[in-house]
Amino acid sequence: MLVQQTKEDAYFNFVNSINSDVTRKKYEYYVSKFLQYCNLDLDSLLSLTQQEISNLIIRYLVSLKISSQYKAVIFASIKHASAVSASSSTAYSWPCPAVKVPVRGSLPNFFNVCGSFG
Repeated sequence: MLVQQTKEDAYFNFVNSINSDVTRKKYEYYVSKFLQYCNLDLDSLLSLTQQEISNLIIRYLVSLKISSQYKAVIFASIKHASAVSASSSTAYSWPCPAVKVPVRGSLPNFFNVCGSFG
């Protein structure tokens, strides 16, 4: 018998895939802020193409006035939510060169938000 996934499954999978309470709370916060910025829920986000998601992430990270290290942590939380919530048919690969964010608004000066977790 095939059980149909509910809208809450993606978020349930994301939250329960994190063992550390501290990390779970931080990742939930970062992802919820990103989803509020995009005016989407996690299921709606996952229905977008990888390019659309990448564009939303880049716009969001550029809009934040925080350090590049903090942006990398936010990206890691969004990436984790996408990876554990997506079904195997929609799982995303996150090539590091594809997701770069300009530092301090200078277009030629990029840093790679994937860092060592790409």
